[in-house]
Amino acid sequence: GPFLQGNTILIEPMEDNGEIRVNGESVCPHIGCTKIIGDNLATLTHDDKGDLIDEAASQFDRHMVHLTLPLGIKMTVFRWTNYLDLSITTSKLAGGQDGSCGNFNDDPSDDTTQAIFARVGARVDSVDCMFTDAPQLEFTLEEADMLNTCPVSKLDSAKLVCTEARSICQ
Repeated sequence: GPFLQGNTILIEPMEDNGEIRVNGESVCPHIGCTKIIGDNLATLTHDDKGDLIDEAASQFDRHMVHLTLPLGIKMTVFRWTNYLDLSITTSKLAGGQDGSCGNFNDDPSDDTTQAIFARVGARVDSVDCMFTDAPQLEFTLEEADMLNTCPVSKLDSAKLVCTEARSICQ
Protein backbone atom coordinates (compact mmCIF):
# COMPACT_ATOMS: atom_id res chain seq x y z
CA GLY A 1 0.00 0.00 0.00
CA PRO A 2 0.92 3.67 0.09
CA PHE A 3 2.71 3.38 3.45
CA LEU A 4 5.42 1.24 1.82
CA GLN A 5 5.10 2.91 -1.58
CA GLY A 6 3.74 -0.28 -3.11
CA ASN A 7 6.42 -2.56 -1.62
CA THR A 8 5.32 -5.75 0.14
CA ILE A 9 6.92 -7.64 3.01
CA LEU A 10 5.91 -11.22 3.85
CA ILE A 11 7.29 -12.99 6.92
CA GLU A 12 6.34 -16.62 7.54
CA PRO A 13 6.87 -18.96 10.50
CA MET A 14 9.89 -21.29 10.33
CA GLU A 15 8.12 -24.57 9.53
CA ASP A 16 7.87 -25.85 5.97
CA ASN A 17 10.85 -23.70 4.99
CA GLY A 18 8.96 -20.51 5.80
CA GLU A 19 10.41 -17.48 4.08
CA ILE A 20 10.97 -13.78 4.39
CA ARG A 21 9.94 -12.12 1.13
CA VAL A 22 10.23 -8.56 -0.13
CA ASN A 23 8.24 -7.79 -3.28
CA GLY A 24 7.93 -11.53 -3.92
CA GLU A 25 11.71 -12.17 -3.69
CA SER A 26 13.04 -14.45 -0.96
CA VAL A 27 15.50 -12.49 1.21
CA CYS A 28 17.57 -13.02 4.35
CA PRO A 29 17.20 -16.81 4.67
CA HIS A 30 19.81 -16.89 7.45
CA ILE A 31 20.43 -15.00 10.68
CA GLY A 32 22.83 -12.09 10.23
CA CYS A 33 21.31 -10.62 7.07
CA THR A 34 20.07 -7.07 6.39
CA LYS A 35 18.00 -5.93 3.39
CA ILE A 36 17.32 -2.31 2.40
CA ILE A 37 13.83 -1.90 0.94
CA GLY A 38 13.18 0.67 -1.75
CA ASP A 39 15.37 3.75 -1.84
CA ASN A 40 16.20 3.55 1.91
CA LEU A 41 12.45 3.45 2.60
CA ALA A 42 12.78 0.63 5.14
CA THR A 43 15.31 -1.79 6.56
CA LEU A 44 14.79 -5.47 7.36
CA THR A 45 17.26 -7.33 9.61
CA HIS A 46 17.07 -11.06 10.41
CA ASP A 47 18.89 -11.92 13.64
CA ASP A 48 18.50 -13.55 17.06
CA LYS A 49 18.77 -10.39 19.17
CA GLY A 50 16.15 -8.60 21.23
CA ASP A 51 13.71 -8.96 24.09
CA LEU A 52 11.00 -11.58 23.79
CA ILE A 53 7.32 -10.69 24.11
CA ASP A 54 6.77 -13.91 26.05
CA GLU A 55 9.62 -15.23 28.20
CA ALA A 56 8.06 -18.71 28.03
CA ALA A 57 9.40 -18.81 24.45
CA SER A 58 12.99 -18.34 25.66
CA GLN A 59 13.57 -22.09 25.45
CA PHE A 60 13.36 -21.96 21.63
CA ASP A 61 15.87 -20.73 19.05
CA ARG A 62 15.27 -17.08 18.23
CA HIS A 63 14.58 -15.96 14.67
CA MET A 64 13.67 -12.28 14.79
CA VAL A 65 12.99 -9.93 11.91
CA HIS A 66 13.44 -6.26 12.80
CA LEU A 67 11.83 -3.73 10.48
CA THR A 68 12.58 -0.03 10.51
CA LEU A 69 9.71 1.54 8.61
CA PRO A 70 8.61 5.03 7.51
CA LEU A 71 7.39 7.53 10.13
CA GLY A 72 9.77 6.09 12.74
CA ILE A 73 7.75 2.90 13.12
CA LYS A 74 9.68 -0.14 14.30
CA MET A 75 8.34 -3.67 14.09
CA THR A 76 9.83 -6.90 15.36
CA VAL A 77 8.43 -10.19 14.10
CA PHE A 78 9.33 -13.25 16.17
CA ARG A 79 9.39 -16.29 13.87
CA TRP A 80 8.59 -19.50 15.76
CA THR A 81 8.07 -22.97 14.36
CA ASN A 82 4.42 -22.55 13.42
CA TYR A 83 3.36 -19.06 14.48
CA LEU A 84 4.52 -15.45 14.69
CA ASP A 85 4.60 -12.93 17.53
CA LEU A 86 4.72 -9.24 16.72
CA SER A 87 5.82 -6.06 18.47
CA ILE A 88 5.20 -2.59 17.00
CA THR A 89 6.73 0.60 18.40
CA THR A 90 5.90 4.09 17.22
CA SER A 91 6.19 7.69 18.35
CA LYS A 92 3.48 10.32 18.33
CA LEU A 93 2.71 11.20 14.75
CA ALA A 94 2.03 14.75 13.58
CA GLY A 95 -1.73 15.06 13.28
CA GLY A 96 -2.34 12.26 15.78
CA GLN A 97 -3.10 8.57 15.52
CA ASP A 98 -5.55 6.05 16.88
CA GLY A 99 -5.72 2.29 17.00
CA SER A 100 -5.72 -0.87 19.08
CA CYS A 101 -3.34 0.54 21.70
CA GLY A 102 -5.10 3.89 22.06
CA ASN A 103 -4.73 7.38 20.63
CA PHE A 104 -1.40 8.50 22.14
CA ASN A 105 -2.93 11.59 23.80
CA ASP A 106 -1.47 10.82 27.26
CA ASP A 107 -4.96 10.14 28.66
CA PRO A 108 -5.27 6.43 29.48
CA SER A 109 -8.93 6.83 30.47
CA ASP A 110 -9.97 6.98 26.79
CA ASP A 111 -7.85 3.97 25.80
CA THR A 112 -10.27 1.32 27.06
CA THR A 113 -11.39 -1.35 24.62
CA GLN A 114 -14.88 0.14 24.58
CA ALA A 115 -13.59 3.67 23.85
CA ILE A 116 -11.29 2.48 21.09
CA PHE A 117 -14.06 0.44 19.45
CA ALA A 118 -16.36 3.48 19.61
CA ARG A 119 -13.73 5.63 17.84
CA VAL A 120 -12.25 3.27 15.26
CA GLY A 121 -14.39 0.13 15.33
CA ALA A 122 -13.54 -3.44 16.19
CA ARG A 123 -11.87 -4.23 12.88
CA VAL A 124 -9.28 -2.57 10.68
CA ASP A 125 -10.79 -1.37 7.40
CA SER A 126 -9.59 -3.58 4.54
CA VAL A 127 -7.92 -0.61 2.78
CA ASP A 128 -5.80 0.03 5.90
CA CYS A 129 -5.04 -3.60 6.73
CA MET A 130 -1.37 -4.54 6.48
CA PHE A 131 -2.14 -8.26 6.35
CA THR A 132 -3.21 -9.78 3.04
CA ASP A 133 -4.59 -13.09 4.29
CA ALA A 134 -6.88 -13.93 7.18
CA PRO A 135 -4.91 -16.03 9.67
CA GLN A 136 -5.70 -19.67 10.25
CA LEU A 137 -5.68 -20.10 14.00
CA GLU A 138 -4.62 -23.31 15.69
CA PHE A 139 -3.78 -23.92 19.32
CA THR A 140 -0.46 -25.77 19.15
CA LEU A 141 1.38 -28.00 21.62
CA GLU A 142 4.00 -25.25 22.04
CA GLU A 143 1.30 -22.74 22.94
CA ALA A 144 -0.25 -25.22 25.38
CA ASP A 145 3.17 -25.63 27.03
CA MET A 146 3.57 -21.86 27.32
CA LEU A 147 0.02 -21.52 28.68
CA ASN A 148 0.89 -24.00 31.43
CA THR A 149 3.57 -21.58 32.68
CA CYS A 150 1.05 -18.74 33.06
CA PRO A 151 -0.01 -17.99 36.66
CA VAL A 152 -3.67 -18.92 37.26
CA SER A 153 -4.64 -15.39 38.38
CA LYS A 154 -3.18 -13.88 35.18
CA LEU A 155 -4.88 -16.52 33.02
CA ASP A 156 -8.25 -15.92 34.71
CA SER A 157 -7.87 -12.16 34.21
CA ALA A 158 -7.01 -12.64 30.51
CA LYS A 159 -10.04 -14.91 29.98
CA LEU A 160 -12.28 -12.24 31.51
CA VAL A 161 -10.88 -9.53 29.21
CA CYS A 162 -11.40 -11.75 26.16
CA THR A 163 -14.95 -12.59 27.19
CA GLU A 164 -15.79 -8.90 27.62
CA ALA A 165 -14.21 -8.02 24.26
CA ARG A 166 -16.12 -10.79 22.51
CA SER A 167 -19.43 -9.45 23.88
CA ILE A 168 -18.65 -5.97 22.49
CA CYS A 169 -18.08 -7.36 18.99
CA GLN A 170 -21.32 -9.34 18.77
